[in-house]
Amino acid sequence: MRPETWLDIQAEHAPERTALIAEGRAFSFSELRDEVRGVAAGLQSAGVDSGSRVSVAFEPGLEYALLIHALMLLGATLCPLDPRDPSARSGYDFVFEASNEVPRGASEALSLVEFASASPICEITSSGTTGQPKQISLSPQNVFWSALGSAHALGVETDDRWLVCLPLFHVSGLMPIYRALIHGTAVSVHPGFSTRAVAEEISSGTVTGISLVPTALIDLIESDPGVLRQPRVVLVGGAATPTALLETAISAEVPIAVTYGMTEACSQVTVLPPSEVAQSVGSAGRPLVTTRLRIDQGEILVGGPTVSTGCLDSEGWYRTGDLGRIDSEGRLWIEGRIDEMVITGGENVFPSEIESVLVRHPDVREAVAWGVDDARWQQELRAGVVLTAGSKFDQPALLAWCAETLPPHKVPKRIEVIEEIPLGPTGKPARQELTKRSSDDPR
Repeated sequence: MRPETWLDIQAEHAPERTALIAEGRAFSFSELRDEVRGVAAGLQSAGVDSGSRVSVAFEPGLEYALLIHALMLLGATLCPLDPRDPSARSGYDFVFEASNEVPRGASEALSLVEFASASPICEITSSGTTGQPKQISLSPQNVFWSALGSAHALGVETDDRWLVCLPLFHVSGLMPIYRALIHGTAVSVHPGFSTRAVAEEISSGTVTGISLVPTALIDLIESDPGVLRQPRVVLVGGAATPTALLETAISAEVPIAVTYGMTEACSQVTVLPPSEVAQSVGSAGRPLVTTRLRIDQGEILVGGPTVSTGCLDSEGWYRTGDLGRIDSEGRLWIEGRIDEMVITGGENVFPSEIESVLVRHPDVREAVAWGVDDARWQQELRAGVVLTAGSKFDQPALLAWCAETLPPHKVPKRIEVIEEIPLGPTGKPARQELTKRSSDDPR
């Protein structure tokens, strides 16, 4: 199924069905097709053609969504960039840094005779956990099989409307736009995450699905626990989701679903649907039906048609660097990352073990742990906490809290207050930044 036909197929089969909502405007599939063809004609007049690498570095909105569809139509590659980082905008055939730069043209002048099916549909810059940027090219086939696997895991209904409030330079923000087009459903694109704006749209009763990172889930639950009961599914991923947060969501009757994913595999790799979360809190769920999963010496390996071919080894597997296990019912349990493991006093400790204990304390909203080089311990365990509103910091009490559950070698040597956890582009804690801070200030 060629991506330049996805929009045409939906416009023919369900022309009046809502396809896109952005900036207060709603478009049916037929209206979206007309708008997209005009943008594609403008891009073509500007020189964009099949195989062009086009970077987009502005905030999500209507023009961004139209660009995504128009580039598919032309067989060009979308290269979404973080608009806050101007350092990586060279090496592309075209760069759009503002929404008012998106051109329009006469749709009847559009020519689509040279579509290159081998061209990536998008190329996403991912820093992963190493901090070193890498380009992940995803093909139309990767995206298509991912959409089918996601639909099998979470279901699809004709009146679905997925709310997108995550960055579009992140795979979890971008993929719902492609999936909605393949499924023939609607997507609502927000200009970023705003607790108030997201809660207001959900309260309207039109949103059936939303993707969130744990911090956004916390904000919405603290703002109004009841608002998240309305969608059919609230998908949380992008970082390790604390067990305490999942339990809070379950208690609030949020239809929470958990996903483990990565850019290299078009976002979702495994999904734990709402019907199974309460019985398997802490699990990342089963692999999509279009994805293969195995464990090799503790490391999670992913294969199948959703994985970028450039990431596969000679045997057809992507080595994730994540550690995990698969239980007797086929569910995946994440146990940490190889490169995040802290070796302290000869013992291996994963930061997530400490974080999961700290976030259970009533005074702790969020927690992060890391290691610092130490002459005696090899690495010294440290942790940072973001306090709940109105709480006072009591380091001895928090250390004692950890000691009640954790063995001595896993209790941090020091806990400090931080205003917010620094995050990398994928929404995961930037532990390297915390390690550097501690090394620069060893007090």
